[in-house]
Amino acid sequence: MKLLLVEVTQRTKGGETRREKLIESASVRVGRSANCEIHIADPRVLLHAFTIEDRLGGPTLVSEAEGGVLVNGSFKSVHPITPGDRIDVGPYRMQARLKGDEYDLSFKLRQVEAATDDLAELKARSRTDLGSVGLGKRGWSWLLFAAVFAIFVALPVVGGFFKPDRKDAGMMNLASHWPGNADKVWLSGEISNPHKFFGATCESCHQQPFIQVRDDACLTCHTNVQMHAKPADSAHVGLDGYSCQNCHKEHTGPQPVVLRDEKFCASCHTDLSKRLAGTPLLDVRDFDRQHPEFKPSIPADFMSGGGWTRVALNTAPPPQEVSGLKFPHDKHLKADLRHPEKGNVKLECASCHKPDSGGVGMLPISFEGQCRDCHSLRFEALAPEREMPHGSVREAKRMVADFYAARALRGEPREAEPSTDPQRRRPGQVLTEAEKLEARAWADRKADEILNGKLGKGLCGECHMLVEANGGFEVAKPQLADRFMPLARFPHKDHREVPCLECHKADVSAAAADLLMPGINTCRSCHGGEKSTNKIASTCVACHVFHREGLPSMRKEKPADHAEFLPRLQQASMTAMVADGKAGEAAR
Repeated sequence: MKLLLVEVTQRTKGGETRREKLIESASVRVGRSANCEIHIADPRVLLHAFTIEDRLGGPTLVSEAEGGVLVNGSFKSVHPITPGDRIDVGPYRMQARLKGDEYDLSFKLRQVEAATDDLAELKARSRTDLGSVGLGKRGWSWLLFAAVFAIFVALPVVGGFFKPDRKDAGMMNLASHWPGNADKVWLSGEISNPHKFFGATCESCHQQPFIQVRDDACLTCHTNVQMHAKPADSAHVGLDGYSCQNCHKEHTGPQPVVLRDEKFCASCHTDLSKRLAGTPLLDVRDFDRQHPEFKPSIPADFMSGGGWTRVALNTAPPPQEVSGLKFPHDKHLKADLRHPEKGNVKLECASCHKPDSGGVGMLPISFEGQCRDCHSLRFEALAPEREMPHGSVREAKRMVADFYAARALRGEPREAEPSTDPQRRRPGQVLTEAEKLEARAWADRKADEILNGKLGKGLCGECHMLVEANGGFEVAKPQLADRFMPLARFPHKDHREVPCLECHKADVSAAAADLLMPGINTCRSCHGGEKSTNKIASTCVACHVFHREGLPSMRKEKPADHAEFLPRLQQASMTAMVADGKAGEAAR
């Protein structure tokens, strides 16, 4: 319901003023109360005189006051309002008018009765000034100023001279010492939870009065914090003039002191290409609107161990991860996969890829852990318990040759069918020198047949790339990435409700060289920028860290004694922390 109220006020020198107010509400309350939509500030008006409700018959006056409200000269408790109705509210009169194009009902409100002597008397009795209580404004001002100065300035300053020696103070003594702890009144807010255990001693961080917290105070505890950029680049990225407290704000409550808003990172990285000529880094403003395509790290040349290179996922043709393995994911994810002993089995991604203890990444794949159950390395039907070792072709060759040599010299069956094995002899029969030479020759031929046949070279070549070497073959050592994006963090445990194949298209990958990493558009289907409302709002620190691993420590000098800066800790805790600091310094 829309209601137009026209307030008419009589001027003292003649004439009148008009003020219009459009009220839009399901119901409109009239009275002296401050929460009334039509507020009439006169003590002769009830707090809640009546309400105008929008009913089926149109706007209707409803009054809960005893006797109702005077409408057109008669008291009414319920009355359908029509144009021309006169409603008297104390000394005021509201006259209903025709509705307009932009409102459903209009009222003209004017005062029809002058203020009485009772009203003037009531206002006179309600007036109170400071002089009536014994002091004027000036006296109260000086008194309050002196109290504020004494409590919030003089006592904290004087109390600073009565603080006990920080090295000799116990944890409880310093926290409860008076007037040494009078500076608590200067606390600008609650200490964050990680710092509350020493938050009662301001000098732990504020080492010098009226000087902002210095980096030395922070790095006394946070000794392992690393830089954001290489020292040679720090001047170019504009971090020289920054200190810890520029980013980590204390006294803001229990929330962490780590800066998480997106604008902090974007303030440098939005125009990085303009500020740093020739930088390989791309401009970033917002994950949803301006962020480069992901660039995972893959082997540069696995044959020569040429390290790692970063490739963008949106190149044409798509980048290939040549790691030295041959592994078709699609064949292993078929519904009718045949196990050599168990029959048909159904493999899933989780059958081979196991999360680490923290749920962030995946444990490395190994032959013994993931492959051996299906891919046996047995090579002799007469000895089904024997398998070739995995991981070294040289060891495999030696083991197979020794196995057949021992079998031949001991006179054990050489072939699976005894009738075709004329070399079997009775136990205890001594071999002649010629028989020994013949047995050794047979063992060498048999080992070479196995190693270069389908159970040796053929079996290795099913999963590995082979290279010719020394008249035989070698297995090219695979180069596998344990982290495709080492400069970003992606906790798999937070995405465990999402099926693996939704991000990694392994079920349609027929080659091990397929780089099965999701592109940025896959992540954008769920994640948006900091101000996103229809996606998960994600800031830069959701995936990246400011203090980067592998860079030098932010500490430039030897750490100071903890007993100098953390007097609140118990002596035993201080001793342990100092010992840890010295051990870490010796290691560095």
